[in-house]
Amino acid sequence: IMASATYSLSRPLFSKPLRDEILPVGPRRSVASQQQQPGGSLFVEAIAILLMAILGLVNTVSASTVIFAGRSLHLLPRGLVMLLFSSAFGPLVSTLTQRGPAKVLIVTPDTLVVPFMAKLASGLMHVIDPNKYDAFESVAIAMVLCCASLAIAYSTVGLLGLGHLVQHIPAPVMSGYLSSVGLLIVDTAVKLQLECHIRDVECTLHSQTKLPSALAVAGGLLLYTLQRVVTQGKAFVLPAFLLASICAVHLLAAAAPQLLDDSWWLPPMPSGA
Repeated sequence: IMASATYSLSRPLFSKPLRDEILPVGPRRSVASQQQQPGGSLFVEAIAILLMAILGLVNTVSASTVIFAGRSLHLLPRGLVMLLFSSAFGPLVSTLTQRGPAKVLIVTPDTLVVPFMAKLASGLMHVIDPNKYDAFESVAIAMVLCCASLAIAYSTVGLLGLGHLVQHIPAPVMSGYLSSVGLLIVDTAVKLQLECHIRDVECTLHSQTKLPSALAVAGGLLLYTLQRVVTQGKAFVLPAFLLASICAVHLLAAAAPQLLDDSWWLPPMPSGA
């Protein structure tokens, strides 16, 4: 299933450069006219670099907020707000740099689909039955959520008569879907072996083995290799990035556990949240 589905990732995110969708298409300027304004191009590149840095920071913070917020879902809104913020800046950065989205070296917003789906599936299982958590059921719920979001997206586009926009949807959605399932499959294996989720830093630190982190890295590399082979090296894999981030947080927890306390960098939640 993963091999057949990842084939869609070989398609470009957009059928033509994003700047052609946003900026009016006109006659190309000559090389001489481009050389007459070196200051303007340097200024644009400086702004693009700044926006890329901001976007990378926002993605990092929001991903860590969603993944490592504990067993509750009260921090999810903050992560989603950051996701919307980064989603707005992504196309702008691509336009300013005059490159296609796949060539901009930033963490794309669909990376955050992974922890969101995983966290939501985990939270739903705890709400349904907090005393019994079946990892296989979490995988099923995650797949249902991903498929439902896919169906809603395509149905909405069809009802609004915006079929020409469908070509811009499949790659990010499918990437998030595969990443969510890939992460939860690895999480399932770890949970069944050690009764410990790879996202549960406290449980991992108190376990007698660091196998969850090792499985996370191995699983990420495996998924990375499979998707690169299937898509002939044209697609960037998301589970590898996420699983490597999980491993990094585990190492950080062992070296400086106080840094994982979100009370010093997140404002207090309202009472009853």
